[in-house]
Amino acid sequence: MEYSYELLLVGLGNTLHGDDGFGPRIIAELQKRYTFPQDVRLVDGGILGLSILPLIEEAREIVVIDTVVLQKEPGTLYQFPISALKIPDEAPLYLHEMGIAEVLHIVKSSGREVGGLVIGIEPEEVSPWTLTLSDRIENKVEETVELVIRELRQRGYQLAEVCAQNGGSSCMK
Repeated sequence: MEYSYELLLVGLGNTLHGDDGFGPRIIAELQKRYTFPQDVRLVDGGILGLSILPLIEEAREIVVIDTVVLQKEPGTLYQFPISALKIPDEAPLYLHEMGIAEVLHIVKSSGREVGGLVIGIEPEEVSPWTLTLSDRIENKVEETVELVIRELRQRGYQLAEVCAQNGGSSCMK
């Protein structure tokens, strides 16, 4: 099978709900700081639900960045294979109930296993109409960006810092 992208890097979450906006925030930081090869696509997946299906179908593998609630200390970073996500046996009855696991169920039911990785964080505060991350989660942004970059480089992707291309004037260090 031929894919449009080798890798889809997608940040999921609602930026209007505090820490739930962690995934899109990491994507924005990555886009601001690095250039990526043409076969890597970065997407702020927000709360796309089923709408993210065509993007996943176009990619050989995916890296999902999202909040993950496992009842650990807020700010705990997680990294695990996407195959570890509990994919439901049946898709939900209502489209607004669809998350990444349900979308992966649809892909799996078409005969394809999606490879990849989940990078997640235990949220501290998810509350409506809050546009900023909690301090504890904000303090994990840099570490998470570095984790994503390290993972992509280990997978053989060539990335360049934007500041290196601009003579070093826009580095965030």
